[in-house]
Amino acid sequence: MRRIITRRLIIGAARPPLYKFEGEMEDIKNIKISELELNKGQVEGLPKNPRFIRDERYKALVKSIENAPEMLRLRELLVVQHGKKFVVIGGNMRLRACRDLGFKTVPCKVLPEDTPVEKLREYAIKDNQGQQRIR
Repeated sequence: MRRIITRRLIIGAARPPLYKFEGEMEDIKNIKISELELNKGQVEGLPKNPRFIRDERYKALVKSIENAPEMLRLRELLVVQHGKKFVVIGGNMRLRACRDLGFKTVPCKVLPEDTPVEKLREYAIKDNQGQQRIR
């Protein structure tokens, strides 16, 4: 077992980073819901979030958050500051569910403001793919 772990660390260490963050990525930060905006295309070059579910999957998401809100600390919203607010890059449906549940704050990972738009798009897509795999 120890050899495998060591081998993985060596293999992982040899990989060059695909993108180096210029600014530091903050740890999880609780942000007031009133300071969060759904992605409606307000970040230049980043298309609005086309997803909007109002069916059994949305009800299941609401129930999941209601039953285990601590999971939001493990799968926080991905946000980027835009003016005085934060735009949700990953987790728009979780934000809607939290609003419907009456949450006042939500755990968020704040991405650096200088993150390239291409990377923001990539994160949004991968976050949605990850959410689909969980279901």
